[in-house]
Amino acid sequence: MDRLVFVCLANLKRSAFAQAVAQQAGLPAASFGLCAVSGQAPLGTVLRVAAEMGVSLDGHHSVDMPLFEPSAGDLYLVMELRHAHYLVRQGYPAERVALLGFWSRPQRLHLQDPHRKGPSYLRTCFTLIQSAVLNISRELKTAQAARPQP
Repeated sequence: MDRLVFVCLANLKRSAFAQAVAQQAGLPAASFGLCAVSGQAPLGTVLRVAAEMGVSLDGHHSVDMPLFEPSAGDLYLVMELRHAHYLVRQGYPAERVALLGFWSRPQRLHLQDPHRKGPSYLRTCFTLIQSAVLNISRELKTAQAARPQP
């Protein structure tokens, strides 16, 4: 795994936040949306809630799937099972696609789109995403430390 790639629908909330958390943790990361309009910035509420959690989304602009450049070492972390199915149908390798919520605590495999759900659910969603990304980061660092050094 060379890079974590977070995937949702519009790339303005869930995947954008996950990418920022991963990068803040020192992990190589990218994100895109399955039906995004490339170049859009997150709305004020999203920026505000992320900032309250210590994560900056300043400078993030959405990327639509056709404009994303995949790499052989990418691990695709999706928010919903339907996103995983869609990626696989588009030719992305199934063994490189996983549900991000598997790593969240409490575990929530389906990280529902916070669109039109209000700031309270947005905070809940971001809290689950943040826990998942930080748990992945810990797992990767533990695995790296366990590898024999040449």
